[in-house]
Amino acid sequence: MKKYIVGLLGFLPMFMSAQNITDLAVMNDQTADSFIGNGTQISSIDDSVFIHPDRIRYDRQCIQIEGKDIFLFSAAFHYFRVPQPLWPDRFRKLKEGGFNCVETYIPWNWHERKMPRSPQDESCLDMRELDDFLKMAEDFGLYVIVRPGPYICAEWSGGGFPQWIMQKKPAKTTFDTWLQSNDPEFMRWNEHWYRVVCRVVAPHQLTRKSKGHTGVIFFQVENEFNRIKWFPKEAKKDYLIQLTQIVRKYEIDVPVITCWTDEARNVEEGVLNGVVDMVNSYPRWEIEKNFGRLINQQLRTQPGKPLISGELQGGWMSEVGGKLSWEQDGLMPVQTQNITLYALQRGFCGINYYMTVGGTNFDDWGARQMTTTYDYAAAIAENGSTNERYRCFQGLAHLLKEHGTKIARADVLPIEYISTDPDVKLVLRKASNGDRYYFVRTEEHTRHHFGTIQTSDLTFDFSLEPFGAMIYYLPSGGSQGDWLPNCPIRNLVRQLKRILSD
Repeated sequence: MKKYIVGLLGFLPMFMSAQNITDLAVMNDQTADSFIGNGTQISSIDDSVFIHPDRIRYDRQCIQIEGKDIFLFSAAFHYFRVPQPLWPDRFRKLKEGGFNCVETYIPWNWHERKMPRSPQDESCLDMRELDDFLKMAEDFGLYVIVRPGPYICAEWSGGGFPQWIMQKKPAKTTFDTWLQSNDPEFMRWNEHWYRVVCRVVAPHQLTRKSKGHTGVIFFQVENEFNRIKWFPKEAKKDYLIQLTQIVRKYEIDVPVITCWTDEARNVEEGVLNGVVDMVNSYPRWEIEKNFGRLINQQLRTQPGKPLISGELQGGWMSEVGGKLSWEQDGLMPVQTQNITLYALQRGFCGINYYMTVGGTNFDDWGARQMTTTYDYAAAIAENGSTNERYRCFQGLAHLLKEHGTKIARADVLPIEYISTDPDVKLVLRKASNGDRYYFVRTEEHTRHHFGTIQTSDLTFDFSLEPFGAMIYYLPSGGSQGDWLPNCPIRNLVRQLKRILSD
């Protein structure tokens, strides 16, 4: 995620230390600027990929749990960065914030600190903390997304790989770079790790729970694999196939996902056919340009699969010698609302915010250059306090609970309009019942925006803060709409408008 920073003493090529996971080739590709609707291509998904379709499945627009559409409102929370006695407080705040899901990486090096004798030796693995975390998430009524790597990045030591792993590298390997390859010996060690992770995760799957209960709903294989440029694509695809086969072998029957991994896209048969490749996006101020281009490519290359963000910007890291998270540009709480409403405008049905719970890089567990603090400007801070971003999430949660899946299934309609402020744009999505959602947003972030928008059949006033975004919701048959979401930031803008008018 974000920057790949290795602490494994030359395990991987040094030029990766500055690689950003958001693929710059796509970010700078102007051919990806053209609009693509999420229903313009024929699905290539074989329904057989869903092992328990009555419990969990997806289509091109939504995730269904027990036959009902659900909008996934997920929070990144690293159990290995927060002392276990503090977990109940953080889970309680996630529930009060309106989240229905929690996501976590699972670092191999955290759970297996001593070197085992062989891939069959599990005596050095201690998975109790993961099991406790999954149990507590269920107790709080949250769905769970697990991401066990084997590479996790996460600004974590070695990207999650144990330091002892390179002592297991054979004298002769398929490729010069051994890690994250389909070399047979490395795959044996991958199976060693996945076997134990799956044994812990499997009983916590939604599909193993009685109906109405929460549990693990997605299992991720690999992570940000696009940054790997030194293996042939055929070998990379084979590696992903083998990882997915291992997951299924050890009784993971919920949908499998990956993130920023092209080799899982446009696969028309086999185990990768059902793997959803998600996008990570940290665009700061340039949401439509940067995030939008990634969405366009996702729609082109995954027909039939839903739009889900594995990591949407919920802050940013801090590095030694640099600015702390809250001091950095483009990370204000207003950006959270803007990027979320842009995702809704484009048809997303699931969002995971990285990070939502800040933590700490204790001892030497942080990757090279990382500060001890991993507060991340998160909604729930490293010290457990909540802030304006958290209150923004509460407002968004109410919107998503009431309208999220309806917006995801709504059609984008072409609309001509006149705005008194040229920096404020309008997009219309219309639901099957006739409800209309007018997305009003700006990426101009130096001034407030007050004005009027006029369409052929509707005129309304708007008031946006710098970098503001709102939805004007007009129920079917109605003549008066309402502004969504109803959150503290919006109320502050209203107060400011009244003050300026007096």
